[in-house]
Amino acid sequence: RYAISTENSQRVTDVLKNLKFNFPWKECDYYMCGNPDMIRDVRQILQTRGVSPDAVFYESFEAIPTAVGLKSA
Repeated sequence: RYAISTENSQRVTDVLKNLKFNFPWKECDYYMCGNPDMIRDVRQILQTRGVSPDAVFYESFEAIPTAVGLKSA
């Protein structure tokens, strides 16, 4: 099993780019949750490493802007 953590505010894309090509890319499943740009970038990196799209699972989210002039309860 492998777990990749983005501690110390590292970007997940940087962590993946720094992994060696001999990492077992095709033997792993990948789970991620993040903004659409991060999801897109990570999927592109995984694709270049030969990872099947069937091994990539993700949930995308976007921040909801706060309405101006509304007061919180």
